[in-house]
Amino acid sequence: EVVVGTFPFVETFSISQNEQLEELTQIDIDSLHPNQSFLIESNSSNIDFPYLTWIGGTLTCSAISSFRTIDPSLYIDEINLSMIQTVDGSLSISQTNNASIEDLTHVNGSISVSNATNVSLDALTFVEELRLSNVSQVFITDLQSGNDISIFDSEELNNVDFLSNITNLNRLVFFNTPSVSEINLGPLNQIQQLGLDRMSITSLDFLNDFNFVGILTLRNLDRLTNIDAITNVVGTTLTINSCPLLKECCSIPEYLANNFVETFRIQDNGIGCSSYFEVINDCNDIDSDGIIDRLDNCPNVANESQTDSNENGIGDNCENTSGSDESILELESSDIVIENSARGVVLKSSDGSCFRLTIDNLGQISSRKISCP
Repeated sequence: EVVVGTFPFVETFSISQNEQLEELTQIDIDSLHPNQSFLIESNSSNIDFPYLTWIGGTLTCSAISSFRTIDPSLYIDEINLSMIQTVDGSLSISQTNNASIEDLTHVNGSISVSNATNVSLDALTFVEELRLSNVSQVFITDLQSGNDISIFDSEELNNVDFLSNITNLNRLVFFNTPSVSEINLGPLNQIQQLGLDRMSITSLDFLNDFNFVGILTLRNLDRLTNIDAITNVVGTTLTINSCPLLKECCSIPEYLANNFVETFRIQDNGIGCSSYFEVINDCNDIDSDGIIDRLDNCPNVANESQTDSNENGIGDNCENTSGSDESILELESSDIVIENSARGVVLKSSDGSCFRLTIDNLGQISSRKISCP
């Protein structure tokens, strides 16, 4: 057992791993001041304390600062703290290929892991704060509860299934995890704050069973196309920025109507989703057939099926409507006027495909592929 006492004039306490310390079972560092640090050093590229079962206080493990090799140029290949079950403080690990704390079940403080290839915390069930930065693989199978989980700058991380068993969580933030395309939050149905930034998700379907998301932030989601699930949740803050493929946001008015929203921001998304004014106007459905006018091939006559037998871009229900085949061509003032909202200008692309160009109530141009006349 190692007990670190209060020595106010000592900045650093250190242990160098050797044969005499292989059976170390406890480290008590509760009495350290905030400006003091505790180091564990090794004379090889492996950190191995196989019998260490308890840490009291805050232990910082880093190859370049606190948990390190004797030779600071060595990259730690393996950190083995396999028998630790409880950390009554904080644990920080960095600069390692493999970090294994397989028996750790409870952390009353925080775990911070950065610049690590494989992180194994298989038995972990509770952590107050989990922060992962620049990690490739995370193995946590039993995590059920936590307060704050943040995953940053982990471009190779593509699997976050360790979140699927969580039943209690207050805050979850992703930033710059472009390989993550799916999120499974399992039985969780409410969260105080959810932030998604620079990911590859296409929808918010994982929120279908949620009833509360207090603060929801969606930014720089280049593949996001569907946010319909927000109608299921109660919340106070909604931010949607820089999601270029998000072009249909008609769930937002319903979300705002059902919530006491304190903050709402929307900008720099696809056509129809870049401002509240744009959302309201883009979600008009004159014929009440469930298809917004901008996407309706027959906006003035209800045709929920959108059947277009001749593929000319005009729904069958409009083909024989009076005036649907006529438009006024007026050249006196050098303008072309098309009064029929179902008609537009047909252009042929370089590959021979034809597109009809029309405008919505905001004057935004949209195109629909049709059979060439």
